[in-house]
Amino acid sequence: MHAFFNRTMTSEEVIANPDDVGRLPTVYNDLRNSYYSGVTRSYEWRMKNLKSFRKMILDNMDVIEIALKADLNQLDANIHLVDCLREVEFMMSNLGSLMRSKSVTSEISFINFPARGEIVPEPLGTVLIVGTWNYPFHSALGPLPGAIAAGNTVFIKPGSLCHASSRLIRELVRGYFNPKEIACMEGGIEIMQPLLNDMRFDHIFFTGGSGIGKIVMEAAGRNLTPVTLELGGKNPCIITKSADLVLAARRIAWAKWASNAGQVCIAPDHVLVHADIADAFLIELGKTVHEFFPNGTHEDPAYCRIISHGHTKRLKGIIEKDEKFVVKNFLSTKDPADEKYVPPTVIDFGSDMNAFRNSAAMAGEIFGPILPIVRFDSTSECVEYLSSHSRANGAPLALYVFSRDGTGLVKNQFMPACPSGGVVVNDCSMHIAEGCLPFGGVGISGVGKYHDGKTFEIFSHFRPVLWKNGWLDIPSRYPPYSTWGMRMVSMMLWMSRKNITPVRVLKLALLVGLVYKIIRR
Repeated sequence: MHAFFNRTMTSEEVIANPDDVGRLPTVYNDLRNSYYSGVTRSYEWRMKNLKSFRKMILDNMDVIEIALKADLNQLDANIHLVDCLREVEFMMSNLGSLMRSKSVTSEISFINFPARGEIVPEPLGTVLIVGTWNYPFHSALGPLPGAIAAGNTVFIKPGSLCHASSRLIRELVRGYFNPKEIACMEGGIEIMQPLLNDMRFDHIFFTGGSGIGKIVMEAAGRNLTPVTLELGGKNPCIITKSADLVLAARRIAWAKWASNAGQVCIAPDHVLVHADIADAFLIELGKTVHEFFPNGTHEDPAYCRIISHGHTKRLKGIIEKDEKFVVKNFLSTKDPADEKYVPPTVIDFGSDMNAFRNSAAMAGEIFGPILPIVRFDSTSECVEYLSSHSRANGAPLALYVFSRDGTGLVKNQFMPACPSGGVVVNDCSMHIAEGCLPFGGVGISGVGKYHDGKTFEIFSHFRPVLWKNGWLDIPSRYPPYSTWGMRMVSMMLWMSRKNITPVRVLKLALLVGLVYKIIRR
């Protein structure tokens, strides 16, 4: 399996094999036929494929690390795979309860009495998962356990800038799953266009930039296909006067530079720091970066490379345009032979909020190792910025706050001003590690949430079923309607509106009878 890493890279983007593009309709039809055969609905099919998923990841940690090293200079596969493994362990441990129908008989109203009701979780059908390049395994494979557990057939399209990871994902999926049930093809626009325009999926789970996200949503709208869009945004990071500066410096530096060189949708995009502590924070930030990378980042094996020459050029362009504010000698480095390298860069705008707002660094999501910083003098100024930033750019994927002022400041001022997808206090990025916390954006930063049970939900149709019998058929239901009959119907409708159900009336009657017996004694 290692041999495919030796192929010649002739393009920045993965180009689909023409034979694969030609086979696309056949692969799609095989997935549809497998779903409609009913094979995916069984507990046994779902558990078998969940076990195959777990085995696929655990058996190939070494080769996954080789692929990540080739694409991003990323050494630790565990960071990329922790979400995948947590998701599959959750699905395997809870599969029975997730598949079980939920009885709602106790909530059936007088209108349908006597009857019983249940909500049956059913698969949606054939779903499409589109990954991206910065966390190629997490984005392409992370949602897969939920799709399997829900009983769907799945088509996976990995990110198209991560050549080695894309090829490996394809080989792994083809090696561990039945291709008529779970299929994978790599490629760029030449495969995305037919997937979106010529094939009707029952759900699309897309991870990537908001620009492509809009195209996916528009294409899905033509078939009224539901979507989950995991996008991004300009995530603000607030450092208040009471913050622990050493902690803030370490955790911001880790999230921005030690994690994929800032090529993360939940990385802190820019920092607003209280003017009274700003200089001290910058000193701590410099100390931290030198501690993380004592010999500079150009030769450090823990520092990632930029995914492509195009993205490298874009990032260097930001630095050149904002050069006036770049902190010099923030991290002593030399220009390496590797062209896809951008060092940790701090752009300090001081208290010049206008220069900050109009800078190249604030023109769009940075998605790289550049950290613009601006100072604020009061909480109200910071809140005003968050509010205007959200109105102009939409809700970011995350809001980070470093403060020891208690929960009131965050909940009552920062959170209302910045309706982000998630909030983390005194850390960055770590909310994604918790399965109990739904992860996702809002508006421009994403549509839908996933993780653990939420992942199962987005790939399921919760089908309501009402079971009735014919032994009680009230005549007033049918015409011709009498005054008495209409009053009876109106009363039942009123009781339904007030959530007065037969079961609750029966419970109340039993309670009254019990109290009466006790009193009589």
